[in-house]
Amino acid sequence: MRKIRGIVYLLESVMGYKKKHWAQFQSYLPPLESELLNFVLNDKEITDESAANSLFRTDIKDPNFGRLKNKLRHFLFIEIFRFSPSGSSYTPYQKAHYASEQMLAIFKILKGVAYTSLAKPLADKLHAKSQSYHFNEIGLEASRYLFYYYSVIQTDLTNSEKFSKEIKKYNNIVQYEIEAECKFYTILTKQLLAKEKTSDIAALARSYYYKLTSYAVQKLPSSKFYLFYYRLGGLIYEVEGNYKKAIIYAREGYTYFKNQSYDHRTAKIIFMLSMAFCYLRLGFLLEARQIITRSLLLQFKGRNNWFVSKRLLMQIECHKKNYQDAYDHYRDITTHRKFPDLRDNYKAFYLLNGAYFDFLALTGRMPDTPPPSRRSISSTFQNILQKDISNRHIKIPLIIAQLLYNVYDRDYDAIENRIYSLKSYCNRNLMRKSPNFRSNCFIKMLLVIPSNNFNAIAVRRKTKKYLERLRSVPFTVSEHPSEVEVLPYEDLWEMVLEELRAPKRRRNVNQVNRE
Repeated sequence: MRKIRGIVYLLESVMGYKKKHWAQFQSYLPPLESELLNFVLNDKEITDESAANSLFRTDIKDPNFGRLKNKLRHFLFIEIFRFSPSGSSYTPYQKAHYASEQMLAIFKILKGVAYTSLAKPLADKLHAKSQSYHFNEIGLEASRYLFYYYSVIQTDLTNSEKFSKEIKKYNNIVQYEIEAECKFYTILTKQLLAKEKTSDIAALARSYYYKLTSYAVQKLPSSKFYLFYYRLGGLIYEVEGNYKKAIIYAREGYTYFKNQSYDHRTAKIIFMLSMAFCYLRLGFLLEARQIITRSLLLQFKGRNNWFVSKRLLMQIECHKKNYQDAYDHYRDITTHRKFPDLRDNYKAFYLLNGAYFDFLALTGRMPDTPPPSRRSISSTFQNILQKDISNRHIKIPLIIAQLLYNVYDRDYDAIENRIYSLKSYCNRNLMRKSPNFRSNCFIKMLLVIPSNNFNAIAVRRKTKKYLERLRSVPFTVSEHPSEVEVLPYEDLWEMVLEELRAPKRRRNVNQVNRE
């Protein structure tokens, strides 16, 4: 049912479908398809199991249920095809894009059934649209047909020659677009997999970029080409860690699309977020927050970039100790209708943040938010554990989050168990170049707590050297953090010490090795 829920969400959130639209749509649906759609409209989290049982009193393996879902999806896809964007929320570029794609589909059908008298006017319109908005693949399709039309159906040598040249022009541009797209994603994939040296990836990206530059100087009428061209240029320096230089390319890309006669919002958002990511890596949080906030004015809620933008704002506000503002972004994310459809590892990440926010509210650090009940806190941890947390990026901050509550409850046995469970994650030597350096420092600080009988004064004194090392590598908000650091460890450490209370009677604890 996830796919059907996704289509329903798309029709409602992006295309503005309301009760009256659904009523009209259901009026021409077969009874069973209409009934299944009703289940989805009334329960946005309906599962295959519950729908199959309600409709057929059977399980999801019933072939009749599978056919029913396929038919409903087909009807919903047709409804998407009929979508006609209107209003100020859509730019002329977006309206032209939807209209051209619909027109192209109809044109291909007419061409296939040899309705020349109807296909020819559509080809003329598609050709004109392609020139105005850089829809080059559509332009190539229309030009090929018009060349055939003027060469075979209506012999017109002048127009035949004209569209022969148009085919060559569009074909070259489309090939440039494909090459730019492939080269960009090749480098991006290598960077994400990180199986090669950074210098080798950067050198390959630079060679690709220089080759594309020979096309770029021709001032191609192609938004797609320049989107990938400027992104590849910036990616060279992102790979090398030269974020100041990467910002220049992101800004050039944004300026290119800002100066076009059409408003390509998606491209603008991409380059704005690229600038924001670079500012974050440089530690310029205010500049990043300003750009992300501006980009949200161009975005649709519930899209991938919207979730990314809200997450980054949440992390920035946490870093600035604006916990209430961070919590507001968290609530926007987790209460959105699209949240249940996110992948489990993303949901686990957001729920993990929720556990930290609950602790802040419980300890009075978010006075505008009522403290959560213990049942609510327990439910949050259970939900996290139900997701896939095999990745160590989640395991360390999860144990730390549980530790915070143990400290608050003065549960000394649990504190020891949590702290010692973290020991295996800590490298013996603190290597500044290690991506886990900050976590290693923080874990070593935690290991000092039980060996000093939970005495906050003694612990603060004994961990001073580790705190200095931790501060030597500042916390940064990253698009792809090597480890999840929900709250900066410096701030988290102060919270631990503030809540830490030595037991009234001295306890026999196992001493940990001291560095």
